[in-house]
Amino acid sequence: MGFSKVILESDSRLVVNNIKKSSEDYSETRPFTWDAKNLARKFQCCRFQFIAREGNGAAHALAVEGMQAEGDSFWVEDAPLKVLEVADSDRQSGRPP
Repeated sequence: MGFSKVILESDSRLVVNNIKKSSEDYSETRPFTWDAKNLARKFQCCRFQFIAREGNGAAHALAVEGMQAEGDSFWVEDAPLKVLEVADSDRQSGRPP
């Protein structure tokens, strides 16, 4: 899609901390940290940050939607209705989308 600068968020502080470490990760989260570090190399700038689960509702709804879909799914311009509803609810309650 041509993105050169990205921010990747996770509601797992442990995973984010392990990704940010320069030392080798031998924890049970190693598959995630290894994949994330390899993915980061594809971007000019890639920042990892923790986000509380309460601020992650739309991302969770999108992940659930993707798991229920048959085959691969890509949402570029629009998101599934459930995801839009969760993001709108987050905005109305003052939580980040």
